[in-house]
Amino acid sequence: MTCATAPKQCNSISPGQMRKLFAVARERGLTHDDLRDMTPCGSVSALTYDQASDLLTRLCRPHRRRRWKAGGATGGSPASVLRPATARQLSYIRHLSLRLGLSESQRDAYIASHHSRGGVILCLRDVIESRDASDIIEGLKAQLYRTQEGTDAHAATG
Repeated sequence: MTCATAPKQCNSISPGQMRKLFAVARERGLTHDDLRDMTPCGSVSALTYDQASDLLTRLCRPHRRRRWKAGGATGGSPASVLRPATARQLSYIRHLSLRLGLSESQRDAYIASHHSRGGVILCLRDVIESRDASDIIEGLKAQLYRTQEGTDAHAATG
């Protein structure tokens, strides 16, 4: 059997998945490099069937819709364009996690329990959208604020 006839048994990305990934990426305004950065192995062709399915699920999930006017005062881009999480956002998530004293596995458990959408986001490397990264940052900042507030209250009474 070939991958085209029995992709799940072959365990490598099927040609159909490859075409679909590139088509959806183009629709979302992603470059080939953006798509490659979203893969765990750094190469679209090296994805397994399951990894490709997971990536397609993440790319195809519904997005919040906003009105967009070309040349409008608010700028922006069409709602169908996916804005990838920036390296700065991901670095800030790591920084906030360290300030909270979270290990990598604790950080990933926090992300999975508080910021998953239907079980899609499982850990930091699965965060692909800027809006998801922003939500996680705000959650970690709130957690840090609560932690510091508790420490300050304890110090004031002690």
